[in-house]
Amino acid sequence: MIKVLLVSESYGASLFGVAKVICDINKYCSRKVKVKVLATRKDDSAVSHYSEIPIYSIGKSRNSFGRLMRWHHGIGNYFTREIREFGPHVTHVHGVFTFIQAAAIRASIKGNIPIIISSHGMLEPWLWRQKGEIYYWAKRILWNILYKPAIKKVNFIHAITDQEARNLAKEFPNIPQIKIPNAIEISEYSAIQEEPEKERYLFFIGRLHPKKGVDLLISAFAKVREENIRMIIAGPDFDADYTAKLKAQVESLGLSERVSFVGSVHGEKKSELLEKAWCTVIPSYSDVVALVNLESAASFTPTITTTMTGLSDWQEGGGLLVEPELEALTDAMITACEWSLDERMQMGKRARAFVEQRYSWDVIGEQWVEAYKMIAASGKKRHG
Repeated sequence: MIKVLLVSESYGASLFGVAKVICDINKYCSRKVKVKVLATRKDDSAVSHYSEIPIYSIGKSRNSFGRLMRWHHGIGNYFTREIREFGPHVTHVHGVFTFIQAAAIRASIKGNIPIIISSHGMLEPWLWRQKGEIYYWAKRILWNILYKPAIKKVNFIHAITDQEARNLAKEFPNIPQIKIPNAIEISEYSAIQEEPEKERYLFFIGRLHPKKGVDLLISAFAKVREENIRMIIAGPDFDADYTAKLKAQVESLGLSERVSFVGSVHGEKKSELLEKAWCTVIPSYSDVVALVNLESAASFTPTITTTMTGLSDWQEGGGLLVEPELEALTDAMITACEWSLDERMQMGKRARAFVEQRYSWDVIGEQWVEAYKMIAASGKKRHG
């Protein structure tokens, strides 16, 4: 049986984003390949839900810089030892911006193990330029000196969307790509469609991060004149200042009675909010298949999302697809608010069928298993 080593900064369903994606890859692929996970941080569910999968903690530095960059003095020896003991046929590295990834790549090269790396949208241009030119060039210099030299030596690079594939091709023109989208476990969602809440609400869930476009969402909602519809915003603070800015924006626009911030939600509460929403709105400026679009659709709730989430086929079944601009988003939200109940229910059924056919782990998981087999068999060593 093929052995796959997964390396990440974090692991666990409640930690969102990359950590959740790795959980799902692990859960599906461990049925057909032997998996081991190395991560610096894991949530409690990582053990309780995936107890059959070994999850190890990478050592942590005692100083603040080391903790920030996921570095400690023995990290190289740590990976070398783990690779020697586990004997993987493939190393799958997740993320690009800490010493974890660089150390795992170097140790895999030393062990003659082929490597695939998933950047998970961390190299998307919008993220690099959001804080201005000085920030962009500082990050570019750090990237070119500390991280890119190691990553250039991997055998394959993973792209989640067509858009990411194009950007990665510019950054790494000589590294073969494997394109596999994110997915969800459809069986974790009820197969019975619920009617939306009678007191209708639009729903956002995700990190309160500038790239998620929450400020754009609030501005667009202010132009929706349907007084009988509310907005619920759920998700953890990424930046306290940004969250404060959002709440001040709501107040200044006179939306305090119509917009609610409910913080992080998980489990049954999250499922209920998704199922009962009239529509979920994910207006990201930069994302690689925001999972909440798939989760919402699996809950029979259509979504409005942007072309920057990489879901170029979304309007075929999942919901409405717009540019991340005020007018376009406003028009889509007004359109959704004007659906009849029957139209809303039909949209929900289409969304559910769409993700089941194209973005479920039964479909996508098999693509990963085949990719791992191909990488293990290829024997390509671009480690010169």
